[in-house]
Amino acid sequence: VETPPVDHQCAYTLCETGTYCLDGKCYPIPTCTGYECCPGEECILEDVECFTSPCPPIPTCVPIIKESCCDEVKCEDGYTCEDGDCIEIPPVDHQCAYTLCETGTYCLDGKCYPIPTCNGYECCPGEECILEDVECFTSPCPPIPTCVPIIKESCCDEDKCEDGYICEDGYCVETPPVDDQCAYTLC
Repeated sequence: VETPPVDHQCAYTLCETGTYCLDGKCYPIPTCTGYECCPGEECILEDVECFTSPCPPIPTCVPIIKESCCDEVKCEDGYTCEDGDCIEIPPVDHQCAYTLCETGTYCLDGKCYPIPTCNGYECCPGEECILEDVECFTSPCPPIPTCVPIIKESCCDEDKCEDGYICEDGYCVETPPVDDQCAYTLC
């Protein structure tokens, strides 16, 4: 394993608290201040792994996880906790016992419904749709389309990015479309 090279330009640079040195210059450590997320999300500072330090965290939007009030509620057999109350677990859907649904669909109350997909599901910029498995008490439990932050692959140069992507600030990002006549003109 090769030892990463030392940033000699920062060896004699003293940066203030709350900043870091890169190529001999001091930069503020990223924060969530002023970083806007979609509704239902919050900003966290996500640690990153890189080949050479410094590796400051990056602000990232993640879904807000609500604490469950059911952690302290114990329910009798046949009941489950929902919003702090014990409710009866519904019986198995016998209407689907003799219903045959096509591939890509599921049965509920004796009727066939399409299994959810991410097709046409819109997410905020910087997010992508994934099908998230759900836990439920009675089947079927089809996955639900959910928006999650895009995890950018770290890179050091253009060669490590896929076609249609460029390396920007150490991450592979999609190449912006060019629709400007001056895009290739040096002024």
